[in-house]
Amino acid sequence: MDLSENEQRATIVKKNFFGNKDKVIKYFKENHKVFVLDDFHYASSEIQYDIACQLKEVIRMGFKAVIISLPYRSDDAIRLNPDLTGRISVIEIEPWKSQELQEIARKGFQALKISVDEELIEKMALESIHSPQLMQPICLNIGLLPGDNPEISVDVIEDSCRFTCTNLPYGDVVRVLKAGPPTRGQKRLRYNLTDKSQRDVYSLILKVLADNPPLVEIDMEELLQRILKNLDSNKIAMQKVKDALKNWQKMLADYGPMYQVFEWKDDVIHIQDNLFLFYLRWSSI
Repeated sequence: MDLSENEQRATIVKKNFFGNKDKVIKYFKENHKVFVLDDFHYASSEIQYDIACQLKEVIRMGFKAVIISLPYRSDDAIRLNPDLTGRISVIEIEPWKSQELQEIARKGFQALKISVDEELIEKMALESIHSPQLMQPICLNIGLLPGDNPEISVDVIEDSCRFTCTNLPYGDVVRVLKAGPPTRGQKRLRYNLTDKSQRDVYSLILKVLADNPPLVEIDMEELLQRILKNLDSNKIAMQKVKDALKNWQKMLADYGPMYQVFEWKDDVIHIQDNLFLFYLRWSSI
């Protein structure tokens, strides 16, 4: 059968494409390599679906892959492509527990021959929000604070948290969230708070997210209770809060991964980055 020049060219391209793909699969299998895809949750739904379809085919051939995502998004690949059911094993890596984080401080200060009360070590672990990447600089910066190494106290720990916060790159993220969507010339309603300040709904939500205790998952009931505790006299409707969260989700979709700091899903706010929550707690918002 005679083929036109365009048909011949298309056939050659197709053969080369699948040939290269097969070479990659063969190399991974023969060399016992595992394909690791990190931050799967940052990809759009369209890209996630395409990845899920591609993985379905290659997994059938013995290709091994690991998809790293947030715990509450661990079923995304299966949800997007149900054919992967039975071909995927979910391995949940639990966050660091308080006792594990406390050991960082105990061993470090013991090596330095510095005595620290247990309740202060517990305070450091609480402020690290399940993250050793926060626990370590909190301990380190206690020794870097100006002064003559005063006795470690709650004030010293809080100073260390503020100092640690200055090195985190979330200033622009908070600025965008605090500003909210354009108002088209209209002023937003501001609420009177118990600390005598006034905030609109976006600034108010940021403040209550930073309240004690630090939580990486907050449902609407908990969020509304925190808001009402902060309000002096004004009341606020839950729908007003939900609308603000919807607006944030739409806004952040237009920004890069650095701005994907939270997700509102099934009436629960999921903080995707513990360091962002730490920044909210110790920066001036």
